[in-house]
Amino acid sequence: MNIVSLPINAQIRISTKKASYEGLLLPKEGDEIVLKLKSGYNIGLLPKHITNAKVLEKPKKKEPAEKHAVHQNESLPKVMILHTGGTIASKVDYETGGVVAQFSPDELIGLFPELQELAFIESELVGNMQSDDFRFAHFNIVAKKIFAQAKKGANKFIVTSGTDFLHYLATALSFILSDVPVGVLVVGAQRSSDRGSSDAGMNLACATQFLATQDFRGVGVCMHASIEDDACVILPGVNVRKMHSSRRDAFKPINKGPLAKVSYSGKQVTLLEDLAQANDNALPRSLSLLDEQLRIGMVWAKPQMFPEEFGCYDEFDGLVLVMSGLGHFPITAFDDHCKLHGVIHERIRHLAVKMPVVAAVQTIYGRVDMDVYSPGRALQEAGVIGNGSVMSPETAYIKLAWLLSNHEQDVKKSFLQDFVGEMNSDESNLYW
Repeated sequence: MNIVSLPINAQIRISTKKASYEGLLLPKEGDEIVLKLKSGYNIGLLPKHITNAKVLEKPKKKEPAEKHAVHQNESLPKVMILHTGGTIASKVDYETGGVVAQFSPDELIGLFPELQELAFIESELVGNMQSDDFRFAHFNIVAKKIFAQAKKGANKFIVTSGTDFLHYLATALSFILSDVPVGVLVVGAQRSSDRGSSDAGMNLACATQFLATQDFRGVGVCMHASIEDDACVILPGVNVRKMHSSRRDAFKPINKGPLAKVSYSGKQVTLLEDLAQANDNALPRSLSLLDEQLRIGMVWAKPQMFPEEFGCYDEFDGLVLVMSGLGHFPITAFDDHCKLHGVIHERIRHLAVKMPVVAAVQTIYGRVDMDVYSPGRALQEAGVIGNGSVMSPETAYIKLAWLLSNHEQDVKKSFLQDFVGEMNSDESNLYW
């Protein structure tokens, strides 16, 4: 059988010399034949590796979906949902193989009917991109959408996002919206909505429940509390991180605890921290946006480093050193094999004269303490700032960008200043 002639959207079995696969045939991606397996994952196979293909079930004729108008309860709190992309409010169109955003209020409630029991839902499709394609411009776009709606009286927002760089988005919004009296939860899904194990509906429902019942101001993240479908946690928007590639409870707070827990079945919110309250409901005249032309590097300490690894950063505006241990880098010429480490030390010193060079630790949890050992003290002498920071590498990166965009003359003085809770830590009870 000519594999290319097989009908799209048919259930087929494909055999290779090593294995057989059954699934839904999707449109080709480049030269690869693509199947959606029962697990929900896709697999791509080159035609030259396929020894046999058989149609198990012909494509089903799609009937146009009947649309029903949704009547919402206007007495419920209003929650505005802004969609940037990801799987959380999307469905796979098996005719095209593409992911289609379902994002009018009626479509959202059609996907997740329980939302209409919790809040009056409004929505806007901002984009439909993978989060690892985010640039500073996208963070600004989302912030400006929120600001525009806040001017019209909205104060409760959900921003949906792909999960890979969701924590960068949450951190950026935390800084940009720091003076705007709104509550924002960034929500994603680790499993797509066409899979039985999807966490999309539960995460969205728990976020809606929290915003509808709490006077929350600031930015947070709402994701699964565990691998079970019983509760979600509300995490701070800064110093939160994706710590697993696929688990539904992948997001963890760094150096602090969650803000709240939301029972999914009981629809109850348990506060674990005092929530930030808005002291002033007045909107600022403008937002503290990110400079979209900024170039900020991030270099991780590792064995076998070379001075040339720093060469590309000469024309950058800032640099984050993600250090080993308490805050170290390979800068000591311990023996003849380490002669290049002295050159690395000088490269860091050279860059620190031209731009802010800030410290974070690759242990993720814990505080930067460059006072304990001589390499840390030498890095401070070379101009590296950030001693005492409890910020994750990603939070340090976004904060540096925000300071360079809005407080360029005071970056070295302001980097360790607490703006949105990024320097608050609970070191007596690390969540890891």
